[in-house]
Amino acid sequence: MKTLALTTAAALISVAGFAHAQPAAPGDMQLDSGAIEQLRTLDPNLDVTTLTPIQINEINEQVAGDGLDQGELITILEDM
Repeated sequence: MKTLALTTAAALISVAGFAHAQPAAPGDMQLDSGAIEQLRTLDPNLDVTTLTPIQINEINEQVAGDGLDQGELITILEDM
């Protein structure tokens, strides 16, 4: 159980570190802070570095709307 907790914590830290460490370049899409929080909850092992700009935009829009659930995240990751 401790291993799972440590692994989850490490994954969350890496996602948060990536989200804050990336410089904003013109035309770069970045996840909103609310989107990062929801992704941590829905899929803490998601490698956000593999997300396309279209996926990032769709995630941000879903979170800004009525929120993002597991099914919507799966659809975004599989279809785009």
